[in-house]
Formats: sequence, C-alpha cells, structure tokens
Amino acid sequence: MIFAATLWQAVLHKKSPSSRILSRINQFLLSIKQHGIWHHICVSNRGWMMRERLTELIDQCIRLDASDLHISVGAAPYVRVDGHLEKLGQKLLSASEVEELAFALMQPHQLEVFQQQKTLDLAYSSEQGPRFRINLYCERGQIAIAIRRLDSDFRTLGELRLPPQLGELAELRDGLVLVTGPTGSGKTTTLATLIHQVNCERACHIITIEDPVEFLHANRCSLVHQRELHSDVPTFAEAIRAPPCARIPMCSWSARCAIRRRYVPRSPPRKRAT
Repeated sequence: MIFAATLWQAVLHKKSPSSRILSRINQFLLSIKQHGIWHHICVSNRGWMMRERLTELIDQCIRLDASDLHISVGAAPYVRVDGHLEKLGQKLLSASEVEELAFALMQPHQLEVFQQQKTLDLAYSSEQGPRFRINLYCERGQIAIAIRRLDSDFRTLGELRLPPQLGELAELRDGLVLVTGPTGSGKTTTLATLIHQVNCERACHIITIEDPVEFLHANRCSLVHQRELHSDVPTFAEAIRAPPCARIPMCSWSARCAIRRRYVPRSPPRKRAT
C-alpha cells in the first residue's frame, strides 16, 4: 500500500517521493524479504506471466483455426493447421519455461497426481469461448504439453455418419455399453451425442465420470452432473463405489475410463463321473 501510494504521488505531482517515504519503503521490502514473503510474491508473479503466455499461444491457435498445439523443450511451439504441423515462431522454449507453463495449468492436487503418474489430462476454457483438452506428459525426462481444440457443438448421429440404430443405446434402462477405438476415432464425440440425446428426450439423472470434462451438458429434460477425475473425485473406482445418490437412472463413463481387470484364478476342471 505504501509503495502504491508513493508511485501515485509521484505521478500526480511529477516529483520524486520524499526521503521519509523511501525509508519506509525500504523497511517494508526488507521485512518481507526476511519473512520469506518475497519469494512467494515472485513465484506468484512468474506463474501469472506464464498463464498470460499460454493464453497468447492459445489465442494464436484460435486465429489460425489450428486443431492442435504442441509445446516441448528445445523447440518452438508447433500448431496443426489442416492436418499439417507448422512452427509458431522461432523462439526455442527452455526446460524451465515449459515446466512453468505446465505448473501454471495445474492445481496443487493435480500437480501431485502428475508427479506420481507422469501424465495428466486437463480441460481448459479460453476467454474467447472454445474449449481445449490438455495432456501433460514426460518425454526424455522433460515435460511436454499437447493441446487439442474441442468441438463444442453437439452433432446428430447422421452428421457423424453413424447408423441410426446406434440411437437405441440412449433408450436403454440399464446395462453396460462400451465405446472403444483408437485415439481420435470419435469415442468422446459419440458418447456426448448419446448423452445429449438422452438429455433432450428423457427425464433422467445423468452422472458422468470423465477425465477430463470435455463437452458441457446443460440441464434440459434431464438433470446432468459431470464429475471430473482428480478434481471432483480421486479415482474412477471411488466414483463408482460411492455415487452421489442411491438411485441413478443412467450413469455414463467417459471414453477414457480406465477399466482394471482383476485376475481371478480359475478353478480346476471337474472330473466327469465314469
């Protein structure tokens, strides 16, 4: 407060602050340095600068209509435009810059998960509207970041060139439906389309467990609750074991739901009676 008031005084009166005020400023700066507050102020300011830098890169992706943004150590940022990778400038990013960009994206609990698993998926909403899926991972001992733009519009099965019979899955009252396929094959988009159909046609309580939340579903005929891994719930198993309510008309898992297979030893074959 003293520092801000002194600068304001200098601007208004166009003169240097008095020696008494300068002395009080020096005492204030010395006290926060002795108590270790200065380090936290510098770290917080550095994190804000990194978030601004990331916002600038994402804004450039939006202007170029790029589908992907790749950030790695020792290279300039790359964007994918019309399926082709292009450099975004010539400035090479250092290991500390990429690390600070990654840390600026994560909350403390997400940082703990990343340090343990060396990979993490996030969702990011830009100020201009588009949403992005962010994957943090490690390669050759360094952090790398892959950012993909998400399609925020819900499409019909016909627009996705999927058979209309697939819509019958949205009419199921119970059971387990698995949507599988390689990366980029449209699993998440297919699930979002089916959930949107249920949301528009049935009065249900829809609960999704996602990693991360990509498509945002507003309440229409149904009540929709979207739970994100590591933010709203620690693990998929915990989300399934302890649902928010006792009766769930429909529960949907993300396309990237990790299903762990438990090894069950087989019993020896029975001997046939002779």
